[in-house]
Amino acid sequence: MLVTIMPVSALNQPGASRCVLVAEDDREDAFLLLRALGKLAPDVKVVSALDGQEAIERLRQGGTKPNLILTDLKMPRVNGFELLSLVKNDPGLGSIPTVIFSSSNEESDLERANALGANAYHVKPSDYGEYMDVVKKLCAQYLAA
Repeated sequence: MLVTIMPVSALNQPGASRCVLVAEDDREDAFLLLRALGKLAPDVKVVSALDGQEAIERLRQGGTKPNLILTDLKMPRVNGFELLSLVKNDPGLGSIPTVIFSSSNEESDLERANALGANAYHVKPSDYGEYMDVVKKLCAQYLAA
């Protein structure tokens, strides 16, 4: 199956009342997350960025702001910490819930994310059932209609 990278115009599609911006450079991880979101929240538009720089560009293009930003930490160009800092320090973006979704379970990464204002930090589970449980909780908490 092919991962589709949706353009920022997806934020402005009719009926797109809720939207998630996913910043993930690993295509397999992106595919898994997009697939989970598609199953658990099929009415939510998902806009994907391959790194933090692309996520910033999408956010700055205007239009409807996402209801949630899910970001990996270790990405090229602009990493997840830099993206988080930029979002939380921007008056127009700071209220968007921003969740770290990373394979890193380093305590220092969790502490740094919390200090920068992350709304939550989740380590990507390796078990598919657990992975789906985490995404389901995120959908319930941040994307409930």
